[in-house]
Amino acid sequence: MKNKLYLLGVLFILAACEQDFTELQYKDGSYVTFNTPTGSVSEGNTSTNTLSVVVSRNSPDITKDLTVTFGVASATFEGTGADASTTFTVAGVGTGATSTTVVIPANKTTATVMLTTKANVFSEKNRTIQIAITAISEGGLQIGYPGPSGIGKVFTATIVDDDCAFVTSKFTGAYNCVEPGYNNNNPYTVTFTSNAANTIIADNFWDSNIAIVYDLDPLTNTVSIAPQAFGGSYSVSGTGGTLETCTGKMIAPYVVTGPNPDTNTHTYTRK
Repeated sequence: MKNKLYLLGVLFILAACEQDFTELQYKDGSYVTFNTPTGSVSEGNTSTNTLSVVVSRNSPDITKDLTVTFGVASATFEGTGADASTTFTVAGVGTGATSTTVVIPANKTTATVMLTTKANVFSEKNRTIQIAITAISEGGLQIGYPGPSGIGKVFTATIVDDDCAFVTSKFTGAYNCVEPGYNNNNPYTVTFTSNAANTIIADNFWDSNIAIVYDLDPLTNTVSIAPQAFGGSYSVSGTGGTLETCTGKMIAPYVVTGPNPDTNTHTYTRK
């Protein structure tokens, strides 16, 4: 029984010593690290989002500026339109750059690296990006926490996709249509039905019970109106419209020619 108690006591002491050594090593060493190993940010549809990544130093002397060099260590991109040039920038520098820097000011222990997404409306998988500290301007500081593993050298960011897959039926049914300058900007009802592949028909274009065909492009998530005649002496066309694949919202510019020409934009939102 005494032997067992003695053995347990030794193991406890060894475990305690190991823990104290680790904490002392991280507390008293001189090093530069990312504050946390991971983070995530939503990609954004029409506006960008940012993820703040904090770099910190632990040093007995913080009276000088410290320049930290870092770059994109690796990245994964999957899905339509998902590539390095359209997905994100790091501190204003695209992923094509080999490195860039951030400065921890004198008498400060931290600085922030900004990762900014580039919004899009394509359905993709989540992406991961690794930012690695590669160099520092002051000798005597270690990159990453002390120890052979170098924990803290790399920050892994996940860009979370917030888009939906394109489905034509998402853009059918009853909609409110706002036509700026008409009817005090109050909406009127337009119902869309599916036509041929990637086309839909509006039953009440111009609030005049006119049927017009809209073309939907699933590769660019855009909507357009091919030139078509209506009402005997009118024609309409339109390009540069946008689709929101999650909500079914459509913004469709148009140009009407005829006795009463009109250049405007219809904004369609689901009822």
